[in-house]
Amino acid sequence: MVIGRLDRKISLQSATMTKNAIGESVKTWTEVASIWGTMTYPKGLTSDEKLEQGRETAVVPVEWWIRYRTGITEAMRILYESEYYYITRVNYPDRNKSLKLVCEKRV
Repeated sequence: MVIGRLDRKISLQSATMTKNAIGESVKTWTEVASIWGTMTYPKGLTSDEKLEQGRETAVVPVEWWIRYRTGITEAMRILYESEYYYITRVNYPDRNKSLKLVCEKRV
């Protein structure tokens, strides 16, 4: 991985359950880290559709490359320019050098 290609500032977020004003459990997202990454579209994969909360949603596969760091899981998401990318897989192609985060952008 060429460090100079990490040209997009992204926010890595984790979901936590909190209580709202009337005591209901609500999922909220908090920033874990603000890091640099690069986005690519995987070759051979196209967008798809799936049902989410009773409505049809378009899903676009995206790969984010970042420097290696521990603690990243599939329960996290990436925020970049007001769009969310949900992590579906964490790959370690260069041991302890970089991470490839396979994500879904839901439109």
